[in-house]
Amino acid sequence: MKTFTAAGLILLLGSLSTANQSQGAWSALGSGMNTTVRTLACDDAGNLYAGGHFTTAGGVSANYVAGWDGSLWGPLGSGMDSYVKSVATYGAGKLYAGGHFTTSGGVSTNYVAKWGGSSWSALGSGVAYYYVLALADAEANNLYAGGYFATIGGVSASNIARWNGSSWSALSSGLGNQVNALATDGAGNLYAGGNFTTAGGASANYVAKWNGSSWSPLGSGMNDNVMALAWDGAGNLYAGGYFTTAGGENVNYVARWNGSSWSSLGSGMNNDVMALTCDGEGNLYAGGEFTTAGGVSANHIARWNGSSWSPLGSGTSSTVYALVCDGADNLYAGGYFTTAGGVSANYVAKWVPQAGSGTPTGDYDGDGTSDLAVFRPSNGLWKVRGVTAVYFGSSSDEPVPQDYDGDGSWNLAYFRSSNGLWKVRGELFSIRVYFGGSADEAAPGDYNGDGTADLAYFRDTNGLWKIRGFTRVYFGTSQDAPVAGDFNGDGSRDIAYHRSSNGLWKVRGITTVYFGTSLDQPIPADYDGDASTDFAYFRSSNGLWKVRGLTSLYFGGTADKPIPGDYDGDGAADFGYRRAAENLWKVKGITRIYFGLSDDDQVTNPW
Repeated sequence: MKTFTAAGLILLLGSLSTANQSQGAWSALGSGMNTTVRTLACDDAGNLYAGGHFTTAGGVSANYVAGWDGSLWGPLGSGMDSYVKSVATYGAGKLYAGGHFTTSGGVSTNYVAKWGGSSWSALGSGVAYYYVLALADAEANNLYAGGYFATIGGVSASNIARWNGSSWSALSSGLGNQVNALATDGAGNLYAGGNFTTAGGASANYVAKWNGSSWSPLGSGMNDNVMALAWDGAGNLYAGGYFTTAGGENVNYVARWNGSSWSSLGSGMNNDVMALTCDGEGNLYAGGEFTTAGGVSANHIARWNGSSWSPLGSGTSSTVYALVCDGADNLYAGGYFTTAGGVSANYVAKWVPQAGSGTPTGDYDGDGTSDLAVFRPSNGLWKVRGVTAVYFGSSSDEPVPQDYDGDGSWNLAYFRSSNGLWKVRGELFSIRVYFGGSADEAAPGDYNGDGTADLAYFRDTNGLWKIRGFTRVYFGTSQDAPVAGDFNGDGSRDIAYHRSSNGLWKVRGITTVYFGTSLDQPIPADYDGDASTDFAYFRSSNGLWKVRGLTSLYFGGTADKPIPGDYDGDGAADFGYRRAAENLWKVKGITRIYFGLSDDDQVTNPW
């Protein structure tokens, strides 16, 4: 039995692109805070610490600083008497804090303090005036502190200093103005970013490096404030802030220093970057005032994977000021927001990355949303609404578009069953190979989770699945139709089939489910945005959509073909249909569009 595919018009809609929409889910950390979080840090035991302008955390009194143990917020003693702007941990349950405060736990600390696990203590006499905004390289007997000060521990130090466990020392003649951010690399170098234009008495525009004995600029620096720095462990320093140029290059609020020159990260952001952090995989996360990243909608937070930016769900409702990853690469964000991913999260939230559901379905331009597209068998025309129009293939070909090159957007492709020809079209990439034949149904997908689609077919005469260069198994019978999906959320397509005669769904090595009847068309997709495929069907006789364990609704009817897809880029499939007689495409709550011709055939790939 063949699936619901036919040579003809292809509607290409579906789940998130793992390259252009980061897979994961937002959650609140208890009831959060009563106002802004400005800084975050994780310790060696996995505890999270937050500092800011708040006076309650999780509904408990916590003056400007608090700890999260994975389930509850708690105060750190009686906290501070004013704002905490930076925290840095060492070991388990111990940290340093800097900010605008003059007392910590009732002890005079003057803008910088140490929490030893049970009480606060001063670091010498602290700062004589103004404040500490940045901390780095925290150890039991070591700390760098930056901010806006001229004296610390009774020692003259221009805006930056080092604590050795017993006393403060200056770093040469220091920096010419306020320090907003600090970062260290694995070689003992310290990087500082801020509002200064000199370092050690020499020109250094907003960013500089300390090698242990002297300061040096990083190229020609920036044209405005640096507010955040992050080191990725692979030799790259990232900077974010108010600047639009770095090293004379247009970078738009975020840039990378590779040790010798600055470069942009795509087209950058449309507004200030206030926070940066890197995970263990080398991904960079940015937070701030921006609402686009790399030209893609990204509300105040985004991920850079080395080649492109992607949003984290629908982002946050307002500015992100702080970011940190824990040892499991979970991301924590703090700021001025009250929702994250549409979930109520007061000023702090957690993003748990999840494996993507394979290559993007129907995302031809790599923007993380599904595109409308048609294939016209009469002349081989592919038309992607708002993107492209290309002649490729003929009436004897079955469209099999996927992301075959792993660039985060779909390639045009077809399978000619008469001779087993696969042909994939790409600007810098193409495939022409013979694989399978007239008895086979194309079933391409990312079966090994490497981010690129594999050529594959299902032979219903004997239940053979063959994935080119990967595996061959027998699974299913002539009664069965292959269905596409990542049902366990591990980032790869599963071998699975649907038996319409009795509503059987069977996913190899994972599960067996009875859901639906012979009247129903299977339409699996990620409807709840949890990065795993849900069992779902559409009953055209009455327009019923039913998603197992989630929802059911009526939308469309007998003249309509279901077209679920992620039209709004929020990580979850939306309900939609196409009415061929009227050329009408309708997505529930989002859009209504006329596109294509009535004699075009539709394929709701990959079902």
